[in-house]
Amino acid sequence: YFALDIDRINAWIKGILPKKWSDRMIKLKGNCLSVGVKYVRSYLIIMGITFVVILVGLLILRAENAILLSVIIAILDLLPIIGVGTVLVPWSIAQLLLGNTGMGIGLIVLLVVHEFVRQVAEPKIIGKNLGVHPIVSLLLLYVGYSVLGLVGILFVPLLAVALNIFFDK
Repeated sequence: YFALDIDRINAWIKGILPKKWSDRMIKLKGNCLSVGVKYVRSYLIIMGITFVVILVGLLILRAENAILLSVIIAILDLLPIIGVGTVLVPWSIAQLLLGNTGMGIGLIVLLVVHEFVRQVAEPKIIGKNLGVHPIVSLLLLYVGYSVLGLVGILFVPLLAVALNIFFDK
């Protein structure tokens, strides 16, 4: 319905808002799409980094189907609540219980390496793509998580960038 009536909706919004605000809304609308694309690109880059780290680790550990497992784990890493640990922790525990100590410990080390790489890379990647300083980006991720949980990690940085665009431009 929005797509069919977008012109009427825009005209209605322009009619009820003061000129200054409607101009800002038009600019915000144009910039939101750009910010959304940059945000998705940021997380695709993070997914790629996760894929590479997990793939290298699984190849070193000589895991079967390393490429397929790396793709699945990278995709799961983007989903709220589910992450790399959801796969690697039970897998490592199972390997330790089955007596495959090297693989079990290796999977735990792989998880630690991945988490370190992600914690370092995520604020920089998101900050660079959204035009926010990495420390501010890290702060926004923390505030988002603290206030809204995992959903906040996704939406608070976007909201901050949108508000920045709205009030600056």
